[in-house]
Amino acid sequence: MASTSNELVVSIPEVQLHKVEGGQESLLEWAPFTIELINTGNDSELVAQVGKVRWELQTSMPTLRANAHTFMFAIPGSQTFYSVLIAANTPDETVEVLESVLMECTAYQVAGQPMSKADSEQLEDEITEAVLADEAIGGQLEPEMGGAAAPAQPQQPQQRTYADRIAVGTLGSLSSDKYLSILPVSVQNH
Repeated sequence: MASTSNELVVSIPEVQLHKVEGGQESLLEWAPFTIELINTGNDSELVAQVGKVRWELQTSMPTLRANAHTFMFAIPGSQTFYSVLIAANTPDETVEVLESVLMECTAYQVAGQPMSKADSEQLEDEITEAVLADEAIGGQLEPEMGGAAAPAQPQQPQQRTYADRIAVGTLGSLSSDKYLSILPVSVQNH
């Protein structure tokens, strides 16, 4: 049986967790907020938790920094959002680590900020490549994507997890020592 290890990446002593669903918002928890890297043999996942509520962070998960103290998480496969409100006195370094992790491991956006030029150019390149590939196979893409016809059986995009990004080496800037060095000693020894 594979052993499991947990690595604390982010810890904020107290936050409010709200659930937003169907236009209704409700307070779920008022508790510590953590993000942990859970390693189970060959697999790894990044898990956020507030009190008893846990959710996996994925590269495809839309996250939004709504303002200086509010972070929104869209839960995949549902129309549910979690809103994490952090205290105004949370150290800037801790907020920066949280933001860095979300930038590296989710589809992160800051409210009111347009897409960066690099991201916009990358998206344009990906669309151009898709159109060229479509032309090479005889026009199988949806017409609104520049193709001639809809595909016979649409393919679901593959979910990319934190472990996937580790495997391909795209998380070089994530270092547990970096994150733990800014956390209080009592949290590091958790």
